Amino acid sequence: MLRRQAFSAASKLAGPHCHHNESWPCQATLAQPHRSRSYSGTAGVSPKSKVETEFDRVSHISCCPQVLWTFADKLFVQDFFVSVLEASATKRDAKGYLQKYTSAENSLKLRLKIQPDQKKLQTKVASPTAVAPLERQINVLSTEIKQYAPTEPQLSASATEMPPLHLALMQIRFPQLMDEATKEGVAKSLSQLRTLGLLCIVVIDCGPSATNKISREQCERLGYAINNYRGPGAKVVENTLAIDENLKASNIPFSADGIFVAYPRELEQTLAKNVIPILPALASEPCTLRNVASAPDSILVSLAKYFTNLQTSATSDFLGRGPVENPMASSIEKIIILDQNGGLPFSRGSRFSHRFVNLNQEYDMILKDLEDALQSGSGAINTDGYNENVSHIRSLKVVRDTLALLPTTSSALITTPMAAANVCLASSITQQYTADPPKSKLFGIAASVRTRKSLNPLIHNLLTDKPIYSSSLPFEKISGPSVVSPPDPKARMGTLVKRGSSVTIYPRPSVTGWVPPQPGAPRLRLTDNCIDLPKLSHLIKDSFGRELDVAKYLKRMENDLAGIIIAGNYEGAAILTWERPSGLTEEMAYKENRFVPYLDKFAVLRSSQGTSGVADILFNSMVRDCFPQGVCWRSRMNNPVNKWYFERSQGTMKLPDTHWTMFWTTPKLFPGEMVLKDYEDVCRKIQLTWLD
Repeated sequence: MLRRQAFSAASKLAGPHCHHNESWPCQATLAQPHRSRSYSGTAGVSPKSKVETEFDRVSHISCCPQVLWTFADKLFVQDFFVSVLEASATKRDAKGYLQKYTSAENSLKLRLKIQPDQKKLQTKVASPTAVAPLERQINVLSTEIKQYAPTEPQLSASATEMPPLHLALMQIRFPQLMDEATKEGVAKSLSQLRTLGLLCIVVIDCGPSATNKISREQCERLGYAINNYRGPGAKVVENTLAIDENLKASNIPFSADGIFVAYPRELEQTLAKNVIPILPALASEPCTLRNVASAPDSILVSLAKYFTNLQTSATSDFLGRGPVENPMASSIEKIIILDQNGGLPFSRGSRFSHRFVNLNQEYDMILKDLEDALQSGSGAINTDGYNENVSHIRSLKVVRDTLALLPTTSSALITTPMAAANVCLASSITQQYTADPPKSKLFGIAASVRTRKSLNPLIHNLLTDKPIYSSSLPFEKISGPSVVSPPDPKARMGTLVKRGSSVTIYPRPSVTGWVPPQPGAPRLRLTDNCIDLPKLSHLIKDSFGRELDVAKYLKRMENDLAGIIIAGNYEGAAILTWERPSGLTEEMAYKENRFVPYLDKFAVLRSSQGTSGVADILFNSMVRDCFPQGVCWRSRMNNPVNKWYFERSQGTMKLPDTHWTMFWTTPKLFPGEMVLKDYEDVCRKIQLTWLD
């Protein structure tokens, strides 16, 4: 079934994407290596496998007759569809992706159609002037102008109606350290992202000690690799950025060290042709107009400012500032950092990385951890001579600065070039094909699925807008040897970063989390001024699809409320209580330490469910900040959310003679223990408070 889906999709892909590199004159700056257009057999090699035969059939039926697929093209398409199918996008994820990105191909077709039409218009108007006398020229021109007058406004209208290009700003650090397999894998991933509707602007960061020559060489190296894959290819775009000394010396926020997009024409023309622009970390000086090495992080910020129309540019003599012309219609969806150090470390010296970072909640905490680790000297020393924590601090700050300029729906991904290249799959297929040419029965999509050891984080994030592993999953629940025990810091999985939601917790948890209040001590109430009860009631109704009996619920919460966690402006909330097992008074439960931490309501607005990460944010706050020692809750046996609960709990049990399933996060609980009996007693006796 998987194979049939891939071949069906390949036949659809072949038509609109049959352009080869030669058809794009903008790539003249990058020499094209000679590539054979057809796969030919060799003496002693067995006939083509079913995989090749099927791809040949697809290519001959769907592609232009003058363009034949090489076997490398077929592998590229095969790997592309395996990556897409393995992303395991839910229906909600798929719907979100299709709504956002499926217009990208139509946008490209419209842009490419407009350019020839404009040239045709200019040719028809100008041609009579070459052979006619002056009076005749005027008459002919008048006739031609009348004839073609409606054409130009129509083109302008079409241009304004074009959907925006979906862009990603990618920074590749120390590309000179990438081996050939990693470089080819990164190039393939960039081509696959473009096929899926996301066009990357790549900034090459060769380090502070690199010369301009090295930067240019690495740009061309990556460009050559991209041009080896199907599609419009890549182009080195160098003379785009400049330095505004006045802006550099100012205290304006997000000044980007004075770097700005001074000459956008070549960059925009490259993007309009669906070509991947590759920028060296260079910008021209105001006095000499000489390109000098510039901060790659500032270049990312300057590009974000330009494409969000927030840039102020200098005049031709670099003395004044004024608004620039509107940039091309575009939307920056992703910031991608490829760093050999991988994602942001979870804690000092940890080989694990944060899977998701909510900047509004976690930025200060993570920055402090990294700075403390740097001061203590922990962390490996990179090839550039700097502590790896310097690189992590850079990554954290640049994604904060860029995301602050972008819509809240934009996100950033920090991962390694090796992960982005998905080297495991590429090397597996290559070795398999080298050892046993097409006659192998295992060769093909099914074999690729079995040999793939990891998902491509770039493809997965584009399709789902989520990290590969949910941030609320316990580490021991994550499958995969490279994740459970990463052998090398370079193998750290990526970190997805979003501006996210603010998190408000009442009462403020201590270092050890919430503790049961003493008998008679003041307690938090849902009617306190710090809680917006109408918004909370609306949130619960929207999330559960049921009306809450507010009066009855407030009465139940009056003496049992432990606290509440609120995400954003009531986009989500978790209401938690201290429950007493049957037969125990408040004094007895406190004295015997038998108060049961219970999750009473876990609600997320339907509009915030899915890719927003609100559920993960709430769950992490609950188990890390409020109840680190454990919490229990119950859910109906037929609740579709139970799969999500199963993955995040330490244990679960179906309660006999009820329709409830009990979950808990308390570690190392065994049947028959008093704690587990108290949990079961509480989950059985909680009364419902719905109006229906």
